[in-house]
Amino acid sequence: MDHTVAFRMRRAMGHGMLATRHEEGFSVANQARLAIPLTSRRGRAVYKSRDDCVTSFPFPLPRNTSSVLTVNFVIIAITCVISFMAFSNAQLIDRLILWPPAITRAKEYWRLATCGLIHADPQHLIFNMITLYFFGRLVEPFLATRIGAIGYALFYVVGLVVSSLPSYLNHRNDPAYRSLGASGAVSAVLFAFIVLQPWATIYVFVLPIPAVIYAVLYLAYTFYMDRRASDRINHSAHLWGAVYGMLFPVLIEPAVLPRFFQLLVHPTFQRFG
Repeated sequence: MDHTVAFRMRRAMGHGMLATRHEEGFSVANQARLAIPLTSRRGRAVYKSRDDCVTSFPFPLPRNTSSVLTVNFVIIAITCVISFMAFSNAQLIDRLILWPPAITRAKEYWRLATCGLIHADPQHLIFNMITLYFFGRLVEPFLATRIGAIGYALFYVVGLVVSSLPSYLNHRNDPAYRSLGASGAVSAVLFAFIVLQPWATIYVFVLPIPAVIYAVLYLAYTFYMDRRASDRINHSAHLWGAVYGMLFPVLIEPAVLPRFFQLLVHPTFQRFG
């Protein structure tokens, strides 16, 4: 991402997750629906008792979450390796970068996703990967326990494609346009977190801001800057990645939406860092 957002993480209750309170007023039925399935028998999820779970971000999680916290690290590792290779390999950049005419003329559709494997410079890469590390490790168990271990990877890759498509469509015949970086998918991860935990406090520079307030300001800013098109930042990717990230959790778990509104009207301020 191209905006400097400073995070601090603290380990809560020895589980490495941000501890949350049991939401008052949220029905037991809905909380049971949002419990994490640990095994499956003939298509039916089997849940452990609440005594075997910890109340942690964003819903009750099993105490041992190490088995579902691996895909995010693999994505970060692959992105770092390829990005560092590309810093000194112009041909690799040319092969992976989002260049719309290559898609229009040569049908190289992979560029919609591979542009997220390369970055403009080490600072660009490091900031995106730090953001992905902190927020991805919290979003991944929610997705992995609902749509499988590959689910988080699918969410991330589709986020790259969805955030790149508007840029491609707007510049499909523009040979001068190029775009690179994982900012669109990272925005999707960040905003999925915001939907799941809207009142968590994140830090913009050194200013603490509730996540939901940051989301409103971020979307307004990216929409405004995208309309102006006055700089070289791909604000369109940020905007559509954020929108996709907010919608995806609701699509796979509809109970997220009423929970989100429940949290909005009963704010519980929690520090993310």
